[in-house]
Amino acid sequence: MTHTLPPSRRAALKYAASALTIGPTLLTQGCAHRTHRHRVAIIGAGLSGLNAAMELEEKGIDYVVLEASNRVGGRVYTRDDLDHRPEAGGTSVGQSYQRFWQRCEQFGIELVPQGQLKSGWSLNIGGEMIRPDEWEGSSLNKTVGRERAISPMALEGWYRRQLGGFADVESWQTTEAHPFDVPLSDLYTNKGASAEALRLMEVNASVPNFDEASGVGAMRRTTLLQSLSERWRMRAYTVKGGSSRLPEAMAASLNQPVRFGEQVVAIDQTSAPVKLVTSTGTTYQCDDVICTIPFTAAQSIRFTPDLPAPMAAAIMDAKFVKTSLVHIQPKRRFWEDDGFAPSMWTDGAIGRLFKRWDDPAVKDHDALTLWVTGDACTPFDQMDAPDRHRFVKEQLAQLRPASEGQIDIIGENLWGKSPLAGGAYHLFGPGQIKQFAGELRKPVGKLHFAGEQTALVMVGMEAALESGERAAKAVASVGGASSL
Repeated sequence: MTHTLPPSRRAALKYAASALTIGPTLLTQGCAHRTHRHRVAIIGAGLSGLNAAMELEEKGIDYVVLEASNRVGGRVYTRDDLDHRPEAGGTSVGQSYQRFWQRCEQFGIELVPQGQLKSGWSLNIGGEMIRPDEWEGSSLNKTVGRERAISPMALEGWYRRQLGGFADVESWQTTEAHPFDVPLSDLYTNKGASAEALRLMEVNASVPNFDEASGVGAMRRTTLLQSLSERWRMRAYTVKGGSSRLPEAMAASLNQPVRFGEQVVAIDQTSAPVKLVTSTGTTYQCDDVICTIPFTAAQSIRFTPDLPAPMAAAIMDAKFVKTSLVHIQPKRRFWEDDGFAPSMWTDGAIGRLFKRWDDPAVKDHDALTLWVTGDACTPFDQMDAPDRHRFVKEQLAQLRPASEGQIDIIGENLWGKSPLAGGAYHLFGPGQIKQFAGELRKPVGKLHFAGEQTALVMVGMEAALESGERAAKAVASVGGASSL
């Protein structure tokens, strides 16, 4: 029955020598409609899959990495094709990202302090520009009580801290968290959030909306931040030259090159060895599988036999937060004409406008990036590109007339529209912690799931590395066997 679900200097030198040769044509040529045999098949060449491959290689275990796209990194993506090389995905690296730091050190990749946004922020509420220091006494401020003193940009963090955290960083998946596995809107309302505060918090929140987000996620983040702040200075860093340098170095260091253009469409565990079929018609036979791709992408894989109900639900009902980025090159510094900070937080359809750094010691340029998140991405992403670009220019001109005719749109990344991502990062919905959070790291027969959505402790890029390491160790220990 089937169920279709919608470290070393030598390594660094090897990377330098081979980075220019990696490409989909080279690595997939002549592979279609053939059968290959490997000890382990790794699905996905993001940070999780690549870290799993490196762990297996260091243990002398044979593997193959299958990647559906034509590049490594997944949601780590430096836009090297654009002049100012903006990040479309993972950017900030905390000092607590120990695996990330270790891999960068291994390949001689430099991490530099993240630049400072010295010019600050401007607000646009209801179409009217305002400075943050004017907010508390402004007639635009419809919040109540103590909320009035909190900038719209800081409101959710303020209420999230009032929710508190858990006993430790792993408790979010235990029964301790179950009473909070309800809509985040309920928890904030219980803490006294006004209707206007909820509206402002939702506008640019890292969730679709508060009704679709489990309160456990916010409390998990608070717990993690509290734990990390006790041990680390909360200083942010970035990868010199772009975040993509790390996955590229990891891939180039492997003895087995990544096989691009190989999207896994079926996994059959009815007999040994496990059989994977890809979109090219190629069959891969293996003893174990590590699946690191986002659950939204795994929905297109046919699993035989059916996955257990909790794991099937985790994949079928997966929520990934949509994020849409538009990369903008100003023709002139229009913010010097209107007197407001270039970075802008709005409660309208275009979300936030970022001028990343003003610090010449780190990175200084006039380029801007527009961020639209959550439910606002749905109508935004449905436009075709010319209409969307026209819409952005028109909206900016309405909010900041000085920008009219002064910007060029040079690129975009719509993570919600990517069939290989489905969004920027995973989100647990109300009730999902109780339903299957504890099941995500359990193997299903010879199939192991990894990726940031399965991490136990960390979040972001470090979570991806954590999960790949865990899955590789499980496979390496007594075959990683489990019963279906």
